[in-house]
Amino acid sequence: FYIYSLTFNTFLILQGAVLACAVPWIKCLLLTHCSGIMSQESSLLALNSMYQFIESRVSTLHTAVEVSTCFDLIVDDLDEEEEEDGGPVIYEDKDSDEEEGEGTELAMETDEEADESADGVNDFEDMSD
Repeated sequence: FYIYSLTFNTFLILQGAVLACAVPWIKCLLLTHCSGIMSQESSLLALNSMYQFIESRVSTLHTAVEVSTCFDLIVDDLDEEEEEDGGPVIYEDKDSDEEEGEGTELAMETDEEADESADGVNDFEDMSD
């Protein structure tokens, strides 16, 4: 029985899926060697602690499944919302360099038009003399 308790103590250290696989193995081990274990009074204390450990794991299993299910639903909803959005919206602001370049072109056009109209005025003044 000492070997079994050492093996059980190593399983106490393990967590998660490994421990979930260990519980059926422990059950099979106990059922197979039940008569020999029960005949020793010292083994009852070890069995009691093992039983309490297994019960605590089994009692939290239902709550863990509920939390896992809720988490899966939330993640699925988030994935659906991302698909419905159709991607991110990108706003592009014009650079100040581009705006200055456009303003210069407009100013040049305006200056040329002013020069043309001024030429006409000068010609008119020459006619009156």
